[in-house]
Amino acid sequence: ATGRLESVRTLAPGLDIRIPYATDPAGNRLPDPELHPDSTLTAWPDNRIAEDAHYVYHYDEYGRLTEKTDRIPTGVIRTDDERTHHYHYDSQHRLVFHTRIQHGEPLVESRYLYDPLGRRMAKRVWRRERDLTGWMSLSRKPEETWYGWDGDRLTTVQTDTTRIQTVYQPGSFAPLIRIETDNGEREKAQCRSLAEKIQQEGSEDGHGVVFPAELVGLLDRLEGEIRANCVSSESRQWLAQCGLTVERLAAQIEPVYLPERKIHLYHCDHRGLPLALISEDGNTAWSAEYDEWG
Repeated sequence: ATGRLESVRTLAPGLDIRIPYATDPAGNRLPDPELHPDSTLTAWPDNRIAEDAHYVYHYDEYGRLTEKTDRIPTGVIRTDDERTHHYHYDSQHRLVFHTRIQHGEPLVESRYLYDPLGRRMAKRVWRRERDLTGWMSLSRKPEETWYGWDGDRLTTVQTDTTRIQTVYQPGSFAPLIRIETDNGEREKAQCRSLAEKIQQEGSEDGHGVVFPAELVGLLDRLEGEIRANCVSSESRQWLAQCGLTVERLAAQIEPVYLPERKIHLYHCDHRGLPLALISEDGNTAWSAEYDEWG
């Protein structure tokens, strides 16, 4: 016995469904023997699945998927409108380019960038759209997505409109919290430090000034004390020597804006697979069900 799934049976009032599964010696799934009784396939050569119910696949000498085309069922008249996906890789076998073609024209093109550790840093996608002249062509400006990592855990996904951050259980890949922030809210939250504001506005002629690093550090420390409402006697003495007061500097500090965020909690199964996203008011914003193959 190899421990491989052979069938799934679902029982309910008035319902009895059995779904059989067949695999080759390497564990690759074969065509359903009941749906395809004429199939003589007993193993996929080189462990490469050539086709399934939806697509026909092609590979290169390294076993990398290079082409995926819509499968036309037997007996269906071909209209040459099937879509074909093409995949290209770099010397380290990382996907760097993908395109989806229909009627000989690209519908989508995507390019991918990686960091020195092999983690995907960015994705750029061009989609087919109608331009000002009425012609259909790929968009000039791509949709950009940037990724941030903590080790091998994806923690940040940044698009042109939104930043999504994920907090995980310590030492695991099971997600705990999803935080979504619109870029407009993030821009509102950006404020200048006290040192930056004084340097930009401090000169009489309207031109900025540059403080030495020691003074910038002192002002940063002082700003932290003012925000915490615990200004030290040392800082008060220094302000007095400069002819300033805590109240005068406090009036120069820009207020901190807390951006509006959508926060959801993950509900996961014992494997760490997300089953649902629960909003702050307890409603289910998203849910998923997995088949026997995950």
